[in-house]
Amino acid sequence: GKLASMSEIDIAYLIAGKDEKFRSKILSNVSTGRGDVILEEEQLHKPMLKKDVDKITGEFMSYLRSKWESGELFIGGRDGEEYVR
Repeated sequence: GKLASMSEIDIAYLIAGKDEKFRSKILSNVSTGRGDVILEEEQLHKPMLKKDVDKITGEFMSYLRSKWESGELFIGGRDGEEYVR
């Protein structure tokens, strides 16, 4: 997936300034050890330029959008839950 191809520093920029739900979702999709490195990188690189955070976030969202448009990503829900395949 996309996270596997991203560096720990890029993922640190991706989660910077985001709400806890988004941060948790991203970090739950990497190993615990890698998550620790990402959080450490986030602390080391603060303060981060907003334009850099926005660039990484935009690239990540564009990737998800392209996968959704091609039918490779499905987001739906029951009882308020989201599912991705």
